[in-house]
Amino acid sequence: MKKMIIRFALPMLLAIAGSAGLFAQTQVSGDILVNTTWTLANSPYQVIGPVRVVQAAILTIEPGVEVRFGGQMLLTVDGQLEALGTVSDSIYFLADTLVPDTGFWQGIDINSSLNAFAHLEYCQLAHAATALEMIGNGVGSHLELENSRLSACGNALRAWKPGSATVRRCHFSQNYIAGLDADLEVRRCSFENNTYGFLASVCDIDSSTFSFHAVAAIAHSGGRIANSLFLSNVIGLLEHGGTPLDSVINNQFAENDTALVSGNNLSAVVGNELCANMVNVRLTSGLNLSMGPNCWCSIDSQAIQATLIDGHVLPGLGLLTFLPLDASCTVIGQVWPGDTDDDGVANVADLLYLGVAFGRTGDARGNASPGWVGQAGLPWDQSFASGLNYKHADCDGNGAVNLDDTLAILANYGQTHYKTQRVSGPNGIPLFFDVPASAAAGDTVEINIRLGEAADPAIDVYGLAFTLEFDSTLVRPLTATHTLAGTWLGNPGQDLIDLAVNDGNLSWAIVRTDHQDTVGNGRIGGVSIVMVDDLTRWVQFDSAFSVTTPILVNKNGQSLDIRVQVVPDHSCGPDRFTVCPSPASAQVRIGLDSLIAQEIAVFDHSGKIRYLKSGTLTGSVTVNTAGYQTGIYFVRVRLSNGLLTKKIFILQE
Repeated sequence: MKKMIIRFALPMLLAIAGSAGLFAQTQVSGDILVNTTWTLANSPYQVIGPVRVVQAAILTIEPGVEVRFGGQMLLTVDGQLEALGTVSDSIYFLADTLVPDTGFWQGIDINSSLNAFAHLEYCQLAHAATALEMIGNGVGSHLELENSRLSACGNALRAWKPGSATVRRCHFSQNYIAGLDADLEVRRCSFENNTYGFLASVCDIDSSTFSFHAVAAIAHSGGRIANSLFLSNVIGLLEHGGTPLDSVINNQFAENDTALVSGNNLSAVVGNELCANMVNVRLTSGLNLSMGPNCWCSIDSQAIQATLIDGHVLPGLGLLTFLPLDASCTVIGQVWPGDTDDDGVANVADLLYLGVAFGRTGDARGNASPGWVGQAGLPWDQSFASGLNYKHADCDGNGAVNLDDTLAILANYGQTHYKTQRVSGPNGIPLFFDVPASAAAGDTVEINIRLGEAADPAIDVYGLAFTLEFDSTLVRPLTATHTLAGTWLGNPGQDLIDLAVNDGNLSWAIVRTDHQDTVGNGRIGGVSIVMVDDLTRWVQFDSAFSVTTPILVNKNGQSLDIRVQVVPDHSCGPDRFTVCPSPASAQVRIGLDSLIAQEIAVFDHSGKIRYLKSGTLTGSVTVNTAGYQTGIYFVRVRLSNGLLTKKIFILQE
């Protein structure tokens, strides 16, 4: 293989360009002394030694470039880093190995002592010890991080003063700690399945979601958390330390074991919704806490008190006083263009309420504007089943509900104000997603979507909406397409309309427009996606996506119970193994069903093996986990033709 070696004055950047299979590759290490661009033509870039961007230099990385780091390799930015991908062409910072573990490479350090700057947009970072870190002391550095995904890292983001970071529209998943900071602004981000979401000393978090964490957010030195959702965490918000949070305002806490833990006398806890949590608020010190007006989904003071742990329950703790809002938690009055169901966010679900009110007329808004701002308007004569007035469906404010109103949904898509959240439950009308059991590199995979079945038909259905969230390490971004072919919900273009938004995930709403419910069962549509090209083995396809925010309504806009089920077709793929219980404490049982395994391993978030058994394994294996710390662990089963992996949460009392 012919190689080209480029040499610079010492300290130097060494670049070796060649070929690996059908792809060019460039090996890099050393100091970058002048403005440099890493191009798509020379991608992937293999970091074979530490790389440093010196103070006077700018490193620019083109969309689509892959940067692959060798073991423990580090990129240090003393100058400037510009890595601006696009919605269809991300930039990747990955481990240079086929089987990466958390912490395989060190990460990207942004040097505060030299006033460094980094701007990353549409980037994906995975398997680093600390993916992005503001280091050093001095005048400060700054990080702008937008529309990016950080996953499977020890720490995804770490920002120490005097450095600062602004994070917008990013997704953090499967990290040990998503964010550890001293000066951080977070807007419209999602945090899912990390062990810890944010450990924040001074933070400003707004319009973000936190789900499936041991602790979603820990705050200990002031700051603000507002307009965010804490769903299905062991602990939602843990507040302690020398300086209380300045405000906890207009958040929703739902289905957490404990929603809010406080050891300080918080300055302002108002406008929050605390519902369906095992414990709503737990005090941990002798300080009293006076909460302002919040919604508890009840106005029964005794029922609310039963969800609190304070000095009334445990002597020595402070006492908590509260002021309940209306049990409906409804904010009434202003119209937010695009948010037809007034749940606080403009998304495809708003097409459902638009369909319910389709063709209706009422008073126009004198101050009508398509902008994302609350607008006063006179009530119309009709209301949805929830009591919400039809005026909210008139997005453009002209006094009529029609297809033109969908423009405001698209224009303001993803914008939020005070919001609530719908979740599916174990009962209700079944919504099936039929998928193959496994998929390989480059496969085009069809997802057949069915609503109702012969023995359990969908009755009184008018519309539905849902989002398919894809794992971008498995599914090629923006390849999802959708079709209504074969639907029984109606006749597309006549009495049925739909709206889909593909921003890496696919959000889709389908609704009738004739004010008549329908009944049926079977196929309502389909989605097609393409797997990434660099998979080295087959994967269980149902791990490549998840179904979120499913909504089903009747002609009055009343929500119907819905039950989501992903149905893998095992006739053409491997059987699955089981891990139970979850969460576990003393022991875990790993059931192999009909599988014959060569190895079973349990490892922690850092990749450390905690249990290993090899041989010809069948039946089941019991693992003693009594000595494991609380956190997320992974069970890996090695077969003759691939690997199967599952996550389990260990919770020690």
